[in-house]
Amino acid sequence: SPWKQLPDALDPRARHLVVQLRRLKDHRGLSLQALASRTGYSRSSWDRYLNGRVLHAADVDFHHEDVLFES
Repeated sequence: SPWKQLPDALDPRARHLVVQLRRLKDHRGLSLQALASRTGYSRSSWDRYLNGRVLHAADVDFHHEDVLFES
């Protein structure tokens, strides 16, 4: 399904991060549950991140982003 529009008030750095995470998720075909299992962040956290419901890019520490590239 298509992504929801991101909030207009979202910080540009956070917007960039969300767009990149969405692309990676889509490219890898991962579900929110798969992301949660691979990263230790909860499914609901991923839902918030991917829908722009974080205040700042700094609110999200994605030191596990490499798992999106793993097979």
